[in-house]
Amino acid sequence: MPPAGTALTISGHSPRQQAPFRSRVTGLALATGFLVLVGCALGAYGATRPSGRDVTDGFDGGVVVHVGCGDGRQTLELGQAGTWVVRGLDRDPDKIREARERIAGAGRYGPVSVALWRGSGLPFVSNSVDAILLDNGVEVAPEECLRALRPGGKVYFQKAGTWQHGVKGHPRNTDEWTHALYDASGGSVSKDLVAGPPKRLQWTDGHQWTRHHEAVSSFQTMVTAAGRVFYLLDEGPSVSLFLPPDWELVTRNAYNGKLLWKRPFKQWVSPLFPYKSGPTQMTRRLVAAGNRLFVAENLDEGVTVLDAATGRTVRRLEKTAACEEILHHNGVLYLVTTDSPTLYQTGHRYSDGNAWAGQEKWIRAVAPESGNEFWRLKTPVAPMSFAVSDRGVFFHDGKCIRALDCATGREVFKSQPVALDNVIATATTPTLAVHKDAVLFWGGDDQPGFRKPSGSAAANNLRTLTALSAVDGKVLWRYETPKFSTGFECPKDILVLDGLVWLGVMMGSKDGGTWTGRNLYTGSIERQFKPYKDIYWFHQRCHRSKATERFIISGRTGIEFISPKSGWESMNHWVRGACIYGTMPANGLIYQPPHPCACYAESLLRGFNALAPAAPEAEAAPAASERLEKGPAYEAPVASSPQPAEPTDEWPTFRHDSARSCFSAASRFFVGSPQM
Repeated sequence: MPPAGTALTISGHSPRQQAPFRSRVTGLALATGFLVLVGCALGAYGATRPSGRDVTDGFDGGVVVHVGCGDGRQTLELGQAGTWVVRGLDRDPDKIREARERIAGAGRYGPVSVALWRGSGLPFVSNSVDAILLDNGVEVAPEECLRALRPGGKVYFQKAGTWQHGVKGHPRNTDEWTHALYDASGGSVSKDLVAGPPKRLQWTDGHQWTRHHEAVSSFQTMVTAAGRVFYLLDEGPSVSLFLPPDWELVTRNAYNGKLLWKRPFKQWVSPLFPYKSGPTQMTRRLVAAGNRLFVAENLDEGVTVLDAATGRTVRRLEKTAACEEILHHNGVLYLVTTDSPTLYQTGHRYSDGNAWAGQEKWIRAVAPESGNEFWRLKTPVAPMSFAVSDRGVFFHDGKCIRALDCATGREVFKSQPVALDNVIATATTPTLAVHKDAVLFWGGDDQPGFRKPSGSAAANNLRTLTALSAVDGKVLWRYETPKFSTGFECPKDILVLDGLVWLGVMMGSKDGGTWTGRNLYTGSIERQFKPYKDIYWFHQRCHRSKATERFIISGRTGIEFISPKSGWESMNHWVRGACIYGTMPANGLIYQPPHPCACYAESLLRGFNALAPAAPEAEAAPAASERLEKGPAYEAPVASSPQPAEPTDEWPTFRHDSARSCFSAASRFFVGSPQM
């Protein structure tokens, strides 16, 4: 699917000087369906080549490509900032050798490098380059620059003796993921129409594995906004969990993975907190909004507002200590804070831990820029039952679902009793999501007053999903679900796609993986999809499913893609999400964090990976024939190695011969010691 609405805005000295480039780009618009905008001049550099500062202006780090790099002087200047990776390209082998010597002599080879350039295309994956400098009269087709540039990227070029630049716009069919569960509504369904079954590797970087499978997940949470990905990872030594943790807030360029900055945390969850045990609230302590990042970075401190570009502290919000959950909606922060900052320093096994004993907490509405508090309310708040939408602030108070006015904090409604587990494990907290004018809650024992199958065992295996009106709190419908439907040591899935509430049956090894779509307002079954082949594994992955408007992205065995219209489309056992958090669909990609799994070890992806869907024809990368550099011996026939006249007992290479046959022509061999 092409990036609908991608714009290339041309800036220069005057509209007349822009005309030659404009006509070529407009032709591109007719050919590919891209929307191209040609605006008035935003800046011009005259006849002087833009400096490295000009080229990187507006970016906080990433990838710069210098096409026509010549002897590498300008390339080296572009690479002076430590947050940039610069790649120079030139067609002259002698200039490339000279550039390499210059860069190596300056001690910068690695972050700055050059390569011989052949063909017409740029040897970079689509949507990955932050800035392109076309230098020394080099021309590259506008459509090729548009393909290689990431959204918001710039191309600098010279026309009629004047330097100009074009800016690639942001497509309308991709989306950000600003909260652990997409946004403040808790729905985990983004509007990204590009992210899909993985077919290409966009980038890979970071730690190959997390610390240990038998303790708390080393990867806690992840969000993305404004072309950056933020995540929290324990980078402590993997040799032993008894060594001190090293919790780091890490920021990368979302399109090429370049590390931008890190910020250490002094206090987070104990690395000895039991494995598969959450606590799930910790995933909601990081929120991104444009160029601001909101994080409760230490258990005993308030919410910190960070500059997303640099990681520097903008301010600390008062009266927000021991914040458990952060939501951002319409420019306001909605927080749940407690009086117990040491709650997650020790823990029990997930089978008998309790995330909440009914204690009261503070719900606060705060202005993020000034820190002013609009209102606050002290009330019991069940963990992970907190959500905000235009309809209000919603939560479960231990007995009922309650709604507050976003602006004033006044109560809008209190529902009739809605069942909640008596013991809430730190890993299997409730799920509450708001979609339009409906509230969906899943996290309770059997609902009193409903007929249950005979026998206590059957009754104990049922849980209740309750749908309520977000306007007045009246119950719309209830559904008693099998206890082992979804949510293996993680909260249950509630996903609303195509107007239907989707529930999966995939937790245990005997579950077939069926997904059922129910009417949002009545609960009646409207669609049901079974997998097209066996997806057996001994349990669902230890994290919630995510979704886009195109796909349910389940975690049954790896990640699977189920269309809400046509059913199962793709199974990918080789892609595993991190325990508790899972994966993230955003920016047209699937972000797979590092994990400690050893299942499918022969094909399982390691490290931090951004996976792209199949490339549309309009975004096809340069052909392999353009990237292949043929040496002088390329066309020469390969002489076969002479074979020994007689069989020999020798084994000259690791696998016997150059064909790696692992076969010996010897007619006899000895087992044990040869007889003398």
